[in-house]
Amino acid sequence: MSSINPHVFTNLSSSLRSLSLSGCDLQGKFPKNIFDLPNLNFLNLGGNQNLNLDLLKFNRSSNLEHLGLSWMSFSTEFINSVDNLQALKYLDLSAEQEH
Repeated sequence: MSSINPHVFTNLSSSLRSLSLSGCDLQGKFPKNIFDLPNLNFLNLGGNQNLNLDLLKFNRSSNLEHLGLSWMSFSTEFINSVDNLQALKYLDLSAEQEH
């Protein structure tokens, strides 16, 4: 999936509850509106080392309970925004490569 631009995910259904894109070799900027999906509670983006998450700010009203970001690279500012995820129960940052 490395040739697919992450923006193809911008028109996902608002009823989507789970999205796993682990190890898909996604590249570029991940669309911010994914985190505005009202029913999304599981998101796994692990293993997409060339996916840019640095400009994302998490929304306090997000229902996200599970966030998988293993083997990814992101800024400290991004990590700090995870505090906004009030429903979060599971966060996987294993082997992250902070910059």
